[in-house]
Amino acid sequence: MRLNPARGYRLDRQFRPGHDDARNEDLWLITMSDVMSLLLIFFLVWYALKTHEQFNLITHQNEKISHKLLHPDPDATFRVAPVRHAKGETVIELLEGTGFDEGEARLTPDGMRILERIAPHIKENMGQWEVWIIGHTDDTPVGGGRWDSNISLSIARATAVWKYLVELGVSPTRLNLQGVGSLHPRVPNDTPEHRRMNRRVEIVLKPLSLQAAELPDA
Repeated sequence: MRLNPARGYRLDRQFRPGHDDARNEDLWLITMSDVMSLLLIFFLVWYALKTHEQFNLITHQNEKISHKLLHPDPDATFRVAPVRHAKGETVIELLEGTGFDEGEARLTPDGMRILERIAPHIKENMGQWEVWIIGHTDDTPVGGGRWDSNISLSIARATAVWKYLVELGVSPTRLNLQGVGSLHPRVPNDTPEHRRMNRRVEIVLKPLSLQAAELPDA
């Protein structure tokens, strides 16, 4: 601003060609940036709500499926495998004493009947699940014999489950196999009952629709 000697007052501003146009253009860019930020926030909120809704739906469906395939009939002749749910996954357990005899990797008749019951449902829903067969043991060292370590025993038991599911018509290309020995106990190995619970083979049904997004624990 500068003083106009002829009129005795200050000019509020000078006219500068292009100054107003540039200023208006900057304001337009700021407004557009605000709109884009709001749209991004709206999309993120919408995506989070839809993902949570999908997670709850899949978890509910998995619980219904697992109840249907493992809930015992009144005249059931075998003990039902324990089932639990975590992070949208369904975990079916074959415990030692039900699926296997102590120290053995051969399926018992009860274990075979449990797999015969669940195999049709696994085949029917293979497009929805990634299936893992994971062998576990307790931390008691193997005492020689057929197995040189708990890892080898857990692998042999997981392999027995894998082979029988394949015999029942489940595609081998859709089954993943792992033996982890005593590395991932379900409960502490501090009592005989806890050790029995840790000697197990898990059949883990992981929904494929949850693989694309990392979801928080439900």
